[in-house]
Amino acid sequence: MTGFTNRYNLLVASNSSQPEFKYFYSYVDQPEVRQALHIKPGMGPFRLKNPKVLSSLKKDYVRSVKHLYEQLLDAPEGYRVLLFSGQLDLAVPYTATENMIYNMEWGGKEAYVGAKKTIWRSASAGGQGKEEILGFAKTANNFTHLLIRNAGHRAPFDQPEVLFKMITTFTAGKAFDS
Repeated sequence: MTGFTNRYNLLVASNSSQPEFKYFYSYVDQPEVRQALHIKPGMGPFRLKNPKVLSSLKKDYVRSVKHLYEQLLDAPEGYRVLLFSGQLDLAVPYTATENMIYNMEWGGKEAYVGAKKTIWRSASAGGQGKEEILGFAKTANNFTHLLIRNAGHRAPFDQPEVLFKMITTFTAGKAFDS
């Protein structure tokens, strides 16, 4: 009806209109990268839709992982968990993930339900001091759900700098409230 064939980002009409993917394919097919990724010699070049891989994962497409999140969040080790969603993702929409979270049973559920969303901001590139809204976070105990603005299912392609900041913020143990 609309002519859009890309379910990963509602602002992008088709995957072929994202030229950065060809750079990714070239990168992951370099011999040193393939070796670092433990890809066996003789395996074919990287393909986004590899039929053998898709066939192997077919059963997992409709299998819930909710119980795994519940176990992880209640683990005695106290793992910190970050779950992020792209604002423009049609494949796994933010609202669907949020619905799963609200239906999970875990020790921090009440705190999470009562927690307020915060705006995650960053100074603009170039150091002008102008803040930019990167996303919105909701955190309770050891769990954060983060919405990445202007990103789809493939958020690292859509917002690489923001995803880098997300990872560095999370691994440094900082809050997503500034």
